[in-house]
Amino acid sequence: MAATASAAPYQFAVYAYESKAEVEQRYGALSDYLAEALNHPVALQVLDAEEIQRAVFANRIDFMLVNPSLYEIIRNQNALTSVIATVERERQGKKSEVLGGVIFALNSSPKLARLQDIAGKTVAISSYSNAGAFRLPLYEMHKVGMPKESVNYLLTGNNSAVVQAVLRGDAEVGFVRTGILEEFFDQGRLEPDRVQVVNAKHYPDFPYLLSTSLYPEWPFVVTAQVNEETKKALSIALYSLRSDHPAALQAGVAGFVSPADYERLRTILREMRLSPFDEIPMLSWRELLHVYNAEVLGVALIIVLLLTGLVVTYWFKRKVEVQKNKLDNLLFATQAMTWDWHIDSGRVVVNSAWSSFLGWEAQDFAGFSYERWSELVHPDDFEEVMNSIRLHLDGKSPLFEAEMRLQHISGDWLWVMARGRITEWGADKKPRVISGTNTDIHVIKENQRLLDLRVRRDEALLKLPVLAETHDESSFMQIGQEMAEDLTSSQISFIHFVHEASGEIELVAWSRRTLAHYCHVENYEPHYPLESAGVWADAARAKKPVVINDYAAYADKKGLPAGHAPLRRMISLPVVEQNEVVMLTGVGNKEMPYSELDVETVQLLSNEIWRLVKLRRTQQKIAEQQLELETMAHYDGLTHLPNRGLFYDRVEQAILQQKRTPQVIALAFIDLDGFKEVNDQFGHQAGDHLLQVIAKRFLEAVRDGDTVARLGGDEFTVLLHEAGSGQDVIGIVNRFLEAVKQPVPFNDLTLQVSASIGVCLYAGGGDYTAEKLLQAADQAMYAAKEAGKSRIQLEVLEAGCGS
Repeated sequence: MAATASAAPYQFAVYAYESKAEVEQRYGALSDYLAEALNHPVALQVLDAEEIQRAVFANRIDFMLVNPSLYEIIRNQNALTSVIATVERERQGKKSEVLGGVIFALNSSPKLARLQDIAGKTVAISSYSNAGAFRLPLYEMHKVGMPKESVNYLLTGNNSAVVQAVLRGDAEVGFVRTGILEEFFDQGRLEPDRVQVVNAKHYPDFPYLLSTSLYPEWPFVVTAQVNEETKKALSIALYSLRSDHPAALQAGVAGFVSPADYERLRTILREMRLSPFDEIPMLSWRELLHVYNAEVLGVALIIVLLLTGLVVTYWFKRKVEVQKNKLDNLLFATQAMTWDWHIDSGRVVVNSAWSSFLGWEAQDFAGFSYERWSELVHPDDFEEVMNSIRLHLDGKSPLFEAEMRLQHISGDWLWVMARGRITEWGADKKPRVISGTNTDIHVIKENQRLLDLRVRRDEALLKLPVLAETHDESSFMQIGQEMAEDLTSSQISFIHFVHEASGEIELVAWSRRTLAHYCHVENYEPHYPLESAGVWADAARAKKPVVINDYAAYADKKGLPAGHAPLRRMISLPVVEQNEVVMLTGVGNKEMPYSELDVETVQLLSNEIWRLVKLRRTQQKIAEQQLELETMAHYDGLTHLPNRGLFYDRVEQAILQQKRTPQVIALAFIDLDGFKEVNDQFGHQAGDHLLQVIAKRFLEAVRDGDTVARLGGDEFTVLLHEAGSGQDVIGIVNRFLEAVKQPVPFNDLTLQVSASIGVCLYAGGGDYTAEKLLQAADQAMYAAKEAGKSRIQLEVLEAGCGS
């Protein structure tokens, strides 16, 4: 599908890790691929680190491909939606989703046995923001106690320039990302034996030279201004890119995989205090009051106390009141959620914004305590939150910071980011009070969850066609429904066929989890009337999805059979084709209420399951019809014996085989004596029955590997491999003669005929063909008829004849 030319193009930025011209040439095809997938123009911009930062800050970029270190810098400065994919590369058949750095020098230089040996040397680097080409090698130096100032840096601008600087002798050592040296080797620009790798590391599945630990590859990042539909389309396009696609080949990637976790890289940047963690951000007064309201209030009170000796008591009180009102108004306007935890007493003091966020009134939290707070924290988050608090109390972290879910009065769980620090110490120098704020991050977390779900759903839809090819129909449908079960966090699922014409419903499968843990129905009948089916069939009767989030209170349920899985919640929905329900699927017993997104997910997977089932049935029917046509073309319709064409082919194959492996073959031509009289006297039905019985007797009389065929009418032929002598052949053919003579019962009649059989024996030589052998046997058959019928006439073919 061509991209819409008139629309404003999406701006796609790629970091210039090499020269801009080279990077633009590499990624031009990927930009075109994304434009075609999105059906929307995409404009490629190749930018250096500073240019990308400025463009993102000015909202001039929609999505970008950057190195992980630069991503962390941009992420710290701007509101990025998320990483939606991570680059995957391939070399020598090994795929990799990680990168590292390479510290190298020329072999002509003195041997650098240890990392410490590069101290005092000139090191060529591409930039200070590169991950593999600067920051990861720098971390290796940090780990062995080498400060970053222990070497002299030569800034070159890109990775290729680093290699050139070392080759020219401008620098003694170079830092590059993994894969760069291999590109030089592959292009013949550098011989591998000219290079020594410092601090070399080896991993079996990593195909590149390496000096550092491994961290996630380049992220594909989408900015906040891109809508959900475009994010979904981008994710599908990236995950669908194959390694042999021209866009992947040109860009030097093998494709894209699910987003990696970049927290490890973030940790080392913090540890080394590298950008964006190299300075404490300046706060505005508004932010200062929002985050450190307790400290600001304390400072204000101290100032007021200092002024008590300079102003009258009236003005002192007036100043305190003004400051308090200002701070209260500021907290109210920003809806900042503040809290103070008095450690010794366990008392927790929260403001009205904190309580109203959870749907409560301020007075509901009078006497609020640590115990009640801990009950509001989600059980899955509690231990991590407490670990963060303990680290701060033990002096191992400058502040307490944790993401957690708090329970709303409605029972829902809402995400917050809690930050705090110790604000009061006791005389024993132990912490007495921790103060802090909660920030509402529920929308951010929910958007991330929805994006993750859509990516997983798209991956499931891409897997279904493969599963349809490798599993039988019922197993495929069961696995497909289990995917819907997992994507909706359900505990049970089922799938049925619906036959509206007969009013029946047919159970195909329950999920394996359902069978193993919940459903124990014995001796069930898979087919049963639709009208008597339970509530799960309401969707088929109404031809629309049915969602029940409180089964116990549902008014129209019909009950469940003994052993059936208990129901608490349920989605049941139909697959409709030409206004007729063809399939019914459902999931049940999610811990939380089902949503419209859950319905959409189950419907999408169910529709695709039915499409693939129908496609497979169509393909099977075509294959069966093709087999039937092939059978009609090569076999006799009455006796199901090979016909003339197939028999000729078998004889020709036998002649070719005889030329490779000398052997005697025999061909018998059998004509039934008296068959016409049977047809004339008793009718064609009797004649057909007689032919079918005799054909069956012939098959029983021949050996394995021999061929019996019907040429038409009452004429049969037999091909005997490795026939032996004429006497041996007569012994075999006599069985045919006796088989024909035996009476054939038909209704109240007894049918009986005889046979005249001509046999030609061929030991090789001459220019014989299947046609000539059949003519020889035919002539022998006529000789048998002229000699009185019901007999065998043998003709031995001599070498040199037949031409």
